[in-house]
Amino acid sequence: MPKKRSIERDIEAFCGWDFLEKLAGASSHYLDGEVISGLFLTGCRVSELIMLRRENFRLNVHPELVVVERAPVIKRYSRKLRKRYVEYRTFCFRRDEPLVPLLLKRLKSAKTFLYPFTRQGIFYAVRRVGDIVNMPVPFSNIHSSQLYPHWFRAQRARQLKYDYGFSDEMLRDWFGWKFRSEGMPAIYGKYSYLEFAKQMGVEV
Repeated sequence: MPKKRSIERDIEAFCGWDFLEKLAGASSHYLDGEVISGLFLTGCRVSELIMLRRENFRLNVHPELVVVERAPVIKRYSRKLRKRYVEYRTFCFRRDEPLVPLLLKRLKSAKTFLYPFTRQGIFYAVRRVGDIVNMPVPFSNIHSSQLYPHWFRAQRARQLKYDYGFSDEMLRDWFGWKFRSEGMPAIYGKYSYLEFAKQMGVEV
């Protein structure tokens, strides 16, 4: 029986932009490259990615930035609410990152939701491009044919550390993570997209 995929086991370091561009440009299938771009650039889980709308994206804040406002963060089951619940995060990324043109293309053509796919459709898109690229994943022990959507989220976290020197606290706020031990400093001292931009070398 094949082992269940694990981020801790499957990723040693950031795979590099060259490999991500190979994935994004591999398929001529409808939307595949744009799905790869969206998964990596936003760091969203699949269920969060398919909830994104055009209105979540602001391109007029700064010419070097893409700002994403109120992106959904689906939290674990709440016993009090008796259901999963949604919070929101606002974050940014540099407009000169290599996969951004594909995201801008998606923004131009989307009507309401950016990715009119089911969860299964996103998974199939990732598998298609992995099969086409057909090579070992850099700094990993898996093959491109074994890639899965959550791998891109983990790669984004590695890239933010590698390229921009994000601290664990900045990663927490960029992704909207929460830890049980958090207290008032994590709430009162929460990073905004302005601090993210500054860490990325952009003064707003």
